[in-house]
Amino acid sequence: MQRALQTEFRLNDLGNPCSFFGIQFDYNADEPVSIHQRQYIQKVLSDFGMETSQPKSTPMNPKQILNHRPDEGPPDEEAKARFPTAIGPLMYLMVRMRPDIAFSLGTLSHFTSQPQSHHQVALQRLLRYVKATQYHRITYRSGQLIGYTDADFGESVVTDGAYSMSGYVFQLAGAPVSWSSKRQGEVATSTTHAEYIGQYNAILHLQWLRTFLAETQLYQSPVTNIMADQSAITLSRNPEFHKRTKHFNVKFHYQRAVLNAGEIGLQYVPTEEQAADGLTKPLGPTAFANFCNLIGIETLETRRQQT
Repeated sequence: MQRALQTEFRLNDLGNPCSFFGIQFDYNADEPVSIHQRQYIQKVLSDFGMETSQPKSTPMNPKQILNHRPDEGPPDEEAKARFPTAIGPLMYLMVRMRPDIAFSLGTLSHFTSQPQSHHQVALQRLLRYVKATQYHRITYRSGQLIGYTDADFGESVVTDGAYSMSGYVFQLAGAPVSWSSKRQGEVATSTTHAEYIGQYNAILHLQWLRTFLAETQLYQSPVTNIMADQSAITLSRNPEFHKRTKHFNVKFHYQRAVLNAGEIGLQYVPTEEQAADGLTKPLGPTAFANFCNLIGIETLETRRQQT
């Protein structure tokens, strides 16, 4: 294990790490650090013969439906093996520094056992997007810990089961440090219900994140805010038992006690400023570019303008 770490962890001449398990570090005189995975992405593209493929500006077609098609036969063994083989490396990429592919990849991962032709087409598009964004990076500068949470009622890509999508992202020093995009564990009955569940999940994660940062003495703050939907915020602050919400799982009301403690706060943010929007649904080119900017993923063009 020690030899493996020595192989993967390299230092530059100044003593700062320049790469670690596929993550590359760039240092600048006026910026603390930028991270990217260009070399890792190029290897993934090479492994799947995508080096010369046509790039895409978004990871998923916003009009595509990925429901299982009962009239389509099972995939051949080669296609069946190739699909999960591609999902694995992309998951490694997403978990470390690419929240912009979290929704697309999470959606496609539900079909690893029986991928159909339209799932394979969607995977090809995701790889083409990764190719187009291989120079994207995250740059940490300065800023407080802040969170964003959003939900998509009913989900628009996989409608089987009518489960909603939740997404959250937490930023520190002006860039993402933790994120999630996943289907909710129970069926929501309204947009407010879906947002309330998503808000609950974000608050639970923030409690862990604040404790972790405090124990490591990396960051401490008396209050951390989560930017959320207005209806879910109102519900979390209102202790009255409404007829329209009495069917909500009692555990989701735990967030009221957390908010009363005062260490976590909720603030409203409009959709166009919601950094978690692209973690719950596919977006068109303009909206997706705005999402990447809000979440802290820098495009190559942005990087050139700053330098």
